[in-house]
Amino acid sequence: MIRFLLLLFFSVNFTFAQSLQTKIDKLFEDEFFQKCGVSVQVEDLTANETIFQKNAKMLLKPASNMKVLTTITGLIYLGPDYKFETYLYHDGIIKDSTLYGNLYFIGGCDPDFTTKDFYYFVDTLKALGVAKISGNIYGDVTFIDSLFWGKGWMWDDDPSSDAPYLSALNLNDNCVDVIVTKNKNSEQPEIKVVPNTKYVSLKNELSLQSEKKFQITRDWIDRKNEIIVEGQFPDH
Repeated sequence: MIRFLLLLFFSVNFTFAQSLQTKIDKLFEDEFFQKCGVSVQVEDLTANETIFQKNAKMLLKPASNMKVLTTITGLIYLGPDYKFETYLYHDGIIKDSTLYGNLYFIGGCDPDFTTKDFYYFVDTLKALGVAKISGNIYGDVTFIDSLFWGKGWMWDDDPSSDAPYLSALNLNDNCVDVIVTKNKNSEQPEIKVVPNTKYVSLKNELSLQSEKKFQITRDWIDRKNEIIVEGQFPDH
């Protein structure tokens, strides 16, 4: 089935609104749209009123159309020269190579913040003479809200790599690399994650004799940070 999504934003008067409704209704009489999933909503942004609706609450996958809206919104509210920034602060005092206080990583929604960028902060601390921290390390994600799902999203949207959870403080696209290698001294292959982190755990269910297809997944149902590697690992 072809899915068709149309979003229109106008500043209009009543006569134009009626004419627009008539034209859209006429448009959808075409035989082409009889085989489509159609969802339309037309808004008058000046009057803050809905001019036309057709299946407005139908759940669709707008795909790359969403990029257009996101880009427009960013240009309007942030501007073309906006830069995403991540900050590092500390409180307390630095004495004898020890920070007697806390570190604060303040997220600014940088979508491309990586481990390499993180090391710049480490180098900054070294330059300040900090070798030990007596307090805690905090990640501040209050720059945006914590609503991971939009209206109508389902729990099984979680595994999709096209819709990862995002927050104000992201690292390496919020992903880890899972590396599986054959162990010369054992039939059980070795598994590791990069970067090495205790945030996720590994469950190794690989076997040379397994009849299951090789796959790497996560315990989505129980919402655990457990990566499961299972199935048959090729003997080569």
